[in-house]
Parts: sequence; C-alpha cells; structure tokens
Amino acid sequence: MREAAVSSRIAKRVRRIVAVQVGCERRAISLTDRIDELGLGNIDRLEIVLDCQRRFGVRVDGEFAWVTVADIIAAVRHGLDYQELEAA
Repeated sequence: MREAAVSSRIAKRVRRIVAVQVGCERRAISLTDRIDELGLGNIDRLEIVLDCQRRFGVRVDGEFAWVTVADIIAAVRHGLDYQELEAA
C-alpha cells in the first residue's frame, strides 16, 4: 500500500512539472497525453529533465524516447530505483 501511495505522489509531481512547462493545471495532464501533442519540443524536454532531477534528486534519462507523460514518470521511477540499488 505504501508503494502505491509513493507511486501516486511521484506521478502527481511529474504531472505538475509537465503542466508548468505546458502552461496549464496539473489536472489537465493525463498519463496518456502525448508529449508532442502537448506542444513540448526538445528544449521543453530538457527543462523537464532538469526539473525532475532537481526535485527528485536522481538522474533522469531517455527524454528523446518519451512518447507520453507516463514515460516521463517511468524514467523518474527508474532513476529512483537505481539510486536505491546504488545505496544498498
């Protein structure tokens, strides 16, 4: 149960980061929204990477392979999982 709550918080925070980049409210961003349909270009992707790295304290990779908002969330989760493994 705790893992689901953490996962939900990560998704909300990432959606908020994307919403700021798009210029809308977090609620307007869904997991299935396509990055290109949101009007986000390469510079926007890099800004999302930097913001995620700063807010989550992990390395976030693969920004040019992202298709949907869910892909960004998965990249952040991967970074968090990797960091956890490195600390063990």
